[in-house]
Amino acid sequence: MIVRKGAMERLLKARDELESLRSGLRLKIFYAYRALEVQQDLYASAVVKARSLFPNRPVDWQLQYAHVLSAKPEVAGHPTGAAMDITLFDLETDQDVDMGVPVYREAYRAAGRKIYTESPEITGLAMENRLFLREIMSSAGFAPFSGEFWHFSFGDCEWAAKLGKSEAFYGQLSVDQVLDDLKK
Repeated sequence: MIVRKGAMERLLKARDELESLRSGLRLKIFYAYRALEVQQDLYASAVVKARSLFPNRPVDWQLQYAHVLSAKPEVAGHPTGAAMDITLFDLETDQDVDMGVPVYREAYRAAGRKIYTESPEITGLAMENRLFLREIMSSAGFAPFSGEFWHFSFGDCEWAAKLGKSEAFYGQLSVDQVLDDLKK
């Protein structure tokens, strides 16, 4: 997984806090940097899907629906290397902690509203686990994305908007830029 240095520093802070509070749990990253080109393809596919599902809706509405399925490339966090998808992992059971929805792509995309952090369809221990993860990540400086309980960012435009910052300090990176940076 590729992440920006500032995001990694905060991730280590979150890890340390988690281990001090619940020594049997770990953070599990299941997605980080996504090539801008991949994000563009995902969004283009989402636009096609929105148009096919709702051909009679206005174009602006279709584009907003597509954005729900896959973030518009110009605002997506993953292509900045500053956004991560994270869950909690239990060392004792050797399994992901119950978050109400499994974190593999097919399951969570089929879950609909259940992926929202504070979905009314998620209660009990699963909701407690979501809010605990959010607390750990937020205390380390990450901005949570309420539309996906697993998504956190640091330094991208979503982070800046959520935390009232005047601007983001991480922009999007192409694969070539990432490879060049790794060579340094």
